[in-house]
Amino acid sequence: MVEIKTEREIGLMREAGLVVGHTLAALREAVAPGVSTGDLDDLAEQRIRAAGAVPSFKGYHGYPATICASINNEIVHGIPSYRRPLAEGDLISIDCGAILAGWHGDSAITVAVGEVAPELVKLMEVTEDAMWAGIGAARTGGRVGDISAAIEAAIRPHGYGILRDYGVEFDVWTSEQRDVRDLHLPEKVLEELAARKLTYEGEGALWFRSSALGEEAGDDKDRVLRRSNGEVTYFAVDVAYHHYVKFRSADRVINLFGPDHHGYVPRMKAAMQALGHPPDAFEVLIVQLVTLLRDGQPVRMSKRRGEFVLMEELLEEVGRDAVRFTFLTRRHDSPLPFDLALATRQSAENPVYYVQYAHARIKSIDKQVAEQGIVVPPLGEVDLSPLRAGEELAIIKRLVQYPEVVKGAAHALEPHRLAYWLQELAGGFHPYYKTHRVIQDDRRLMHARLALCAGVGRVIRNGLELLGVSAPESM
Repeated sequence: MVEIKTEREIGLMREAGLVVGHTLAALREAVAPGVSTGDLDDLAEQRIRAAGAVPSFKGYHGYPATICASINNEIVHGIPSYRRPLAEGDLISIDCGAILAGWHGDSAITVAVGEVAPELVKLMEVTEDAMWAGIGAARTGGRVGDISAAIEAAIRPHGYGILRDYGVEFDVWTSEQRDVRDLHLPEKVLEELAARKLTYEGEGALWFRSSALGEEAGDDKDRVLRRSNGEVTYFAVDVAYHHYVKFRSADRVINLFGPDHHGYVPRMKAAMQALGHPPDAFEVLIVQLVTLLRDGQPVRMSKRRGEFVLMEELLEEVGRDAVRFTFLTRRHDSPLPFDLALATRQSAENPVYYVQYAHARIKSIDKQVAEQGIVVPPLGEVDLSPLRAGEELAIIKRLVQYPEVVKGAAHALEPHRLAYWLQELAGGFHPYYKTHRVIQDDRRLMHARLALCAGVGRVIRNGLELLGVSAPESM
């Protein structure tokens, strides 16, 4: 429940925020080479108490300081210390909180210590611009998503963005405020539902007659579209967004929901069917959570203590290929244990390494062929009849499956099928590579085996490309 604050309460919150703002301004001035984070902490406490406030952080769950001070790559909630003096070129992030008249103010700044690298200056400038863009998008009636979209739009032109680092690009950005609310689409969809006699007034609110659509629609009770105070609900906004925005340019919509949104699916399906969309036109995939492990042990995280493993950290530690491939080894509706140690291990236990290494081995054969000046006929002219070994026939049979595997994965919306199949293909190729000589004196057999390796390499490269994973030529 979010409580609406009064003007007086907002004023008190602003006063607490000003205490923090003045304190951070003093800390910014004090930042210099040789100054310790302990010195900055002392200054912060002095300023806060001089303003008639008390530090918010100090003593909270045993926290020993007034500020959080993180230098360079240190993660949030760095504890100040007299043993760590600032040095020329450092970046320090300072988080400060103060309580005044019972209201909490909290803010943070990042300060360059002396001269820093140009790329760090750019990062700070872009970050501040993105912050103001996010603040500008925080408007009455909007959603948190509008703020994040504004921030992403501000940083993308400068080459930043964790989604891009992960290999994800959004082709279309939609603002709930600009593209839905400002166009009065929620009110329009209420009129359309009313015309279909699927709304009614009750308890001062406007309701969607969801339960009247029968078991096929799947919702078991009616839903509020407009509250008694006249405000439309998020549900009404979502219905309008899908009906007028998404279905305007598509005849099939696939949504990804988190595991805590199971209950939201039936009401959305019912609304889409009520507005004339076929039952299979609106689909929702529930994406389960990822459990991070290290050597089989869970990595502890806590929202309350602010302890997280960020996506940036995950990509930096194990690499984009390992993250993408591992995420795609399970169905979207199955919980995924992600072992950080396993993802960096160069062995058959690491699925992405096992598949990529098969491709690298084949490319090493190609390199040897080129270095030895071996003339290889075009693939269509190669006699494949020498391929009689059981392992060779098994690999050929698996390669023949590839088009159907891709087609089935696409139709079922299950990319994990392809990831699993690539592991099986690599699992058949590696032992074959170890026990069967490819480059040899028997030219017919060599050409046939080179053709087989070329087919395996081409399919692995194509499959990895579909999954957004690279196919390295050497490892």
